[in-house]
Amino acid sequence: MPSPGVRVSVVISYHLDGRHLHQAVSSALHSSSHETEVIIVNDGATEAKANLYLRNVRELSPTVRVIEQKNLGLSAARNVGLAAAKGEFVQLLDSDDMLAPGKIDLQIDQLTLQPRLSASVTNYLLCDDNGLNLRRDGEGIGCYDLSLDDFLFRWERGFSIPIHCALFRRAPLARIGFDGATSKQDWIFWSHFATEGRRIGYLPIFGAIDRLSPASMSKSFADMASAWMAAARMIAPLAGGRADEFMVAADKHAKDYYQPRMAAQGEETVHRHAPAPATTPIDDWASVARKRIPPDASPLISVVVPVFNHINHLPQCLTSIIGQRANGGVEIVLVDDASTEPGVHAMLEAFANAVPGVTLVTNATNLGICRSLDLAVAAATGEYVAFLDCDDALPDGALALVAKYVGPEVDYLFTDRYEIGEAGEPLRLARYGGYSWIHPSTDIRADLLDGMVASHLKVIRRSVYISAGGLDAAYEGVQDWELALRLSENSRFFYLAKPLYINRRHSGSVTVSDQVRQFWLTNVVRRRFSRSSLGRVIADDAAVAKGREACATLAAGNVPPDVFVMRSMRKFSDTQKLKSAWQDGKLCVYAPDASAMPAEFCIAREFNSYFDGILAPDEVSATYFVGYLWRRDALHLTADLVELNCGNRTGAS
Repeated sequence: MPSPGVRVSVVISYHLDGRHLHQAVSSALHSSSHETEVIIVNDGATEAKANLYLRNVRELSPTVRVIEQKNLGLSAARNVGLAAAKGEFVQLLDSDDMLAPGKIDLQIDQLTLQPRLSASVTNYLLCDDNGLNLRRDGEGIGCYDLSLDDFLFRWERGFSIPIHCALFRRAPLARIGFDGATSKQDWIFWSHFATEGRRIGYLPIFGAIDRLSPASMSKSFADMASAWMAAARMIAPLAGGRADEFMVAADKHAKDYYQPRMAAQGEETVHRHAPAPATTPIDDWASVARKRIPPDASPLISVVVPVFNHINHLPQCLTSIIGQRANGGVEIVLVDDASTEPGVHAMLEAFANAVPGVTLVTNATNLGICRSLDLAVAAATGEYVAFLDCDDALPDGALALVAKYVGPEVDYLFTDRYEIGEAGEPLRLARYGGYSWIHPSTDIRADLLDGMVASHLKVIRRSVYISAGGLDAAYEGVQDWELALRLSENSRFFYLAKPLYINRRHSGSVTVSDQVRQFWLTNVVRRRFSRSSLGRVIADDAAVAKGREACATLAAGNVPPDVFVMRSMRKFSDTQKLKSAWQDGKLCVYAPDASAMPAEFCIAREFNSYFDGILAPDEVSATYFVGYLWRRDALHLTADLVELNCGNRTGAS
């Protein structure tokens, strides 16, 4: 029986693609206004950052819980989640996919009005791995009857229903469950569902987003063909007297669709370029350390390096520090945050034993970047602390130049940086944080509000860092920016316009692997500091309530008074208009029309912290903001507010 108080259970299976979990969970929370529980089944995820991803999404809502199990496969994970679900309705979701805002609410309305339906399905969109480009997948679901014939003879031949398009009543879903014998479990499930005569209602909205990740696009067509035929043999008995006809049609699809792609994929594999060789670890640190000058008891600069894996890049990082010079030498503090890659800790120990002036701190469990850096700074003895990531490096002579500029008038020095790729290939020279639209001004606090300009290399007076309380783990991912904004209130900043840092950009780095969550935190942080920097008086709760009223007024075709309405946002400099509106005491609302391009949404969502309300013309437009919003209830759909206005007018009459 459904549990009192829980209307909807969202079951998310997770084994890979944890970097998308934040957006998946955020979309689930944004899709329902009912009492909703989110159950994440960790199906033995082996990603290095799996625990971090899960820890972060738990913090999104107290309704999020995680079930741990060994890797048993997608079907088993779904079945475990179903067994734990308490809601009257169940929404299934993979960790790399999304739901459109309001999807579940609309489907509950449909299922409530039509009690004979066992499930409601919506149409869906495809998106790229970054979630930037949304597009339709052919004609979609709406032109089919959702009959047994559709599932038997048209599946993958113009027709398919990604499982997250559906909202199910829990009882019939739990009765059927999922078969884990093949990767085509959705086809098997839907065929059983239709065979039982279950009624499926179609809701004509784009309610689900199917992400085409690199992993899904690189699957073996030979494996998929084998899984297709295995699933067909399992489904054939459901066709009754048409089983032979069904198998002939299934075999034809395998030959027409999979075989040509198998041949093309095999040819591509033959001609694929060889991967770049990994960095060779250094075995003899003592010989490398001969060029090192041991630091004094009270060095000017301590370099702190938080380490979590990255064994391929770690030797270059460590080697780049050894030859650095500064007054009193350079102290090195390493923190191994319970690295899971074999050989990392042994390399750090060998380095610490062979190189003078090195302190190695070892965390028994993974504490995260904020706590690790706080421990490193506490262990350091230098007057200043230079921060270096373990997959990055320092150019020769970097700290000797820094030493010339730090002094009594400098609490926080920052520089430009070189950016390189995975294999060390040059990408760009990033000046003043790397933002093309931010230029150095005399007001560092104002510049920081636009972006983290005071980034790599950053060198902070140790006493200032400690007095500020160090890093705030609540903002892990943008913790350095939050600290810079805090320090900018009273500390003295100095910009050294020289590239004194080498920043490696690759899929395993935090800035690449967890971008959506970082943008969300960026907006949370900017909203917080904008209030004091721009002199805003109105509290956030009141601003969001008034923002909703303004959006309702706009949806009714009227213009709200004392509100700055941003109709388009096509360049980053448009943020200055929003900052001016805040300074003038106005509310800010973003209300694009349906013709707005994705590039505009990308800018608007990066700076959505300035908006007290966002009026999306449709669910597709709203989807661009999922996971990015400084506050979920700031987003509204035009159709919802039009319906609300009509209801209010009806009630008034």
